[in-house]
Amino acid sequence: MSNGETQIRYLPFFQNPEIEESKRVNIVKYQPMGRTTTLATYTGAESRMYNINFKITLPNVIDFQANWKQSTFATKFLTKEEVIKLFLVPTGLHSSYKQNPYWARKGNAQDFDDDFDITQQESNAGKPSTQDFGGTGAEGRTVREKTIDIIMYWINMIRSSALNNSKDTTFGPPIIRVNHGILHQDVPCICLDYKINVDDGAGHDLRTLLPRVIQVTMNLMEYRAGNYKSYDITSKTDRDNVVGWESIIGGSNTIDPIRYDIGKIMR
Repeated sequence: MSNGETQIRYLPFFQNPEIEESKRVNIVKYQPMGRTTTLATYTGAESRMYNINFKITLPNVIDFQANWKQSTFATKFLTKEEVIKLFLVPTGLHSSYKQNPYWARKGNAQDFDDDFDITQQESNAGKPSTQDFGGTGAEGRTVREKTIDIIMYWINMIRSSALNNSKDTTFGPPIIRVNHGILHQDVPCICLDYKINVDDGAGHDLRTLLPRVIQVTMNLMEYRAGNYKSYDITSKTDRDNVVGWESIIGGSNTIDPIRYDIGKIMR
């Protein structure tokens, strides 16, 4: 929180993620003498667990940046301009990024950009293509450098999901909200662990050695605290309260928090 406002950062899925959801019920079993079936007492349930696997592919993200004017990466409740702003503007990045945003320019003084473009064009089944790198020349290099930096920011966001605030340890790890289609809508979670793997077969950026394909796995646990009152998808806080089957029987047809502004539209 900063000045009473929630700090929000977005990590988009550029490729379809694999999301595995599970939930475990706590049951106490009773076996009365002479009875041929077991009696059970429901004592509650554990949080929903999410195992999420997704890839961050450098050429895909570069292509999006290079062709964002034609992109359809938008939603009914988020305009294309808002998506572009979230993606391109380094909001909230530390001061060193703002002062010298293109970290990808650092390193070896030799300029690998032209050789890098040619190498990749020749390896593309013999058919030259500049799509992977947002074009050639200075404009293409700027897109590439900007993309590498934003990918590094995403990776560090993932890393920070297991950290607290070292200056004020009363602030724990951030809440992660899972959004993907109609099945997972703004579900609040905390990160139990993450893994970052590299696909060496896909190659690397020659200057920074950033892998072209990064595989991310995150194990998340649903965290429904809210304000410990009744569940209400039209309220920014109440939507995170615990919910039961009465929500489905009552007609709301969801147990997810759902973005509270969308909830108002639905009602």
